[in-house]
Amino acid sequence: MTEDVTQSILLGIRQDLQSNARQAEAELRAVRDELRLLRADSNQRFEVIEHTLKDMSEQLLFHSRALRSLLETRPHTEDRLTAIEARLTRLEGSGR
Repeated sequence: MTEDVTQSILLGIRQDLQSNARQAEAELRAVRDELRLLRADSNQRFEVIEHTLKDMSEQLLFHSRALRSLLETRPHTEDRLTAIEARLTRLEGSGR
């Protein structure tokens, strides 16, 4: 009789352990699936950020080149403007 009680207790413990193991496996699968979804979502967001940063860097490069071009041509423009002012002054002086 005590052997039957001990055996039934041990069988109950075994069944509980198996049940807990199945439940833990199911929860682990659910967590892994959720992590996969989160990783996919994060990857999509990083792709958007990467694309945006590339666009911004291209625009910055374009603006810096345009600014450099303007700054390089500015001294020549000032020289031409000075020459035009000098000619205008001479023309105004000769007309009087």
